[in-house]
Amino acid sequence: MAKRNADGSIEKNQIEIGSRVQMLRKKAGFSREQLSERSNLSVQSICKIESGNRNFRIQSLIAISGALGVSADYILGLSKYSDDDNMMCMLSSLSPKGKEFMLKIMEIYIQMEA
Repeated sequence: MAKRNADGSIEKNQIEIGSRVQMLRKKAGFSREQLSERSNLSVQSICKIESGNRNFRIQSLIAISGALGVSADYILGLSKYSDDDNMMCMLSSLSPKGKEFMLKIMEIYIQMEA
């Protein structure tokens, strides 16, 4: 059951987390059913989380963040940027030599995955 304030309203954080999950799900191009399958949570649970009407366990948070490819911190609003944004900031701050090194690492990784 969702945690409610003294006036009966749902806690703001739950609504923000739910909105963030919904935004990330849509950004990933997933339906609720697809997120349900990827996270091993029921569609009903996904709906309740997205609407802010459900407190959820840490295991659910981990499953959702893994399915969406983002950190739990980002879903919780503890990190201002998504993992992709953080990576872009980190890469843009590298020296030319550092960028060259990262390019070599990425080329090796791509060859290994092929």
